[in-house]
Amino acid sequence: AIMWGQGESDTSAGTSQASYAASLNKIIAEFNRAIPACPILVAQESYYYGATSAAVLAAQASVVNGTTVFAGENVDSIGSSGRYDNTHLNEAGAEQRAILAVAALMTALI
Repeated sequence: AIMWGQGESDTSAGTSQASYAASLNKIIAEFNRAIPACPILVAQESYYYGATSAAVLAAQASVVNGTTVFAGENVDSIGSSGRYDNTHLNEAGAEQRAILAVAALMTALI
């Protein structure tokens, strides 16, 4: 499986849902071309210095189809105590993300 996690800089930039979704769909199409039938999990990830983006999260959710693209881990659920600079994960946050990622994989693939 491919696990995709990205979106913090788009929160900072104010990227629209339509723009983010279009770019993400291009990436998914390239993954599908290069590795056909490989499941893709898209994380819910937009947390940037304590702020999140409804547009980025909606775009990430919009590509999930439940057959080839699945919901990944909710990285935004990891609060500031799991981040060393209120954006990037510290060791505790990385451990939380790993637990969430395994759960997302189990839900999607089993």
